[in-house]
Amino acid sequence: MSTEQRKQVIAVSDRLISIAHFCPRGSKVVDVGSGHGKLALYLRQTKIADYVIAVELNQDPLNRIKRLINSRNPQQINIDVRLGDGLQPVEADEMEIACLAGLSSSTIVKILEAAKNKLNQTKRLILQPIAKPEQLRYWLITNGWELIDEQIVAGQSRRLSKIHTILVAEPGKSLCAYQEANLEHDDLVYVGPILWQRREPLLHYKLRREQKHWKEALETILAADPEHPTRRNQIISRIEWLEFLINKW
Repeated sequence: MSTEQRKQVIAVSDRLISIAHFCPRGSKVVDVGSGHGKLALYLRQTKIADYVIAVELNQDPLNRIKRLINSRNPQQINIDVRLGDGLQPVEADEMEIACLAGLSSSTIVKILEAAKNKLNQTKRLILQPIAKPEQLRYWLITNGWELIDEQIVAGQSRRLSKIHTILVAEPGKSLCAYQEANLEHDDLVYVGPILWQRREPLLHYKLRREQKHWKEALETILAADPEHPTRRNQIISRIEWLEFLINKW
């Protein structure tokens, strides 16, 4: 890519750059919940993807994507913009790489469940949930997808809600990633087995921030209703479990 071409590439966040990094060069990518369309455009401008299908559920964001593409020499961009729910408007042979980012875990699971009969030709899933990545790890395990990589990325703020987890999976049933000796399987599903193996600093930070959140919640509950043990005990158990994970680090 020439210097002039680099100057024309749309500016995107570290989160989107990390997601794009996991798309094999020369691939065909489906970007579900494309939103602003920046990931789709970045994939084409950097020539990572040969072809991108950007899918949006609602007309307004779809129109925004079209306006963005039209402002950037649409004849050379090669992005197909489609209106629809999840992967419904995409055919099986078009889903070489399926990217579902910036959606809730429950929404991603719903989309994948609805498209199960289409995923037989998909070579890779790239998933970036808003929260609760453990739900997606569990779905991958139980549906014949092998977790091959993970990344944790900080947003523009270091608030806990701005830490993004990216999961990369390919067809397969191997659980090699979950064979870390010093943690149980369910613990690894929660923290992320590959993130744990690498001892990713942001994962450690995230666990500590989560523990702090629950300690503050416990103080609030004790102040409001010190005689009610059920919720208090649940939170204490959560704090102790997080302390266990942190000490295992």
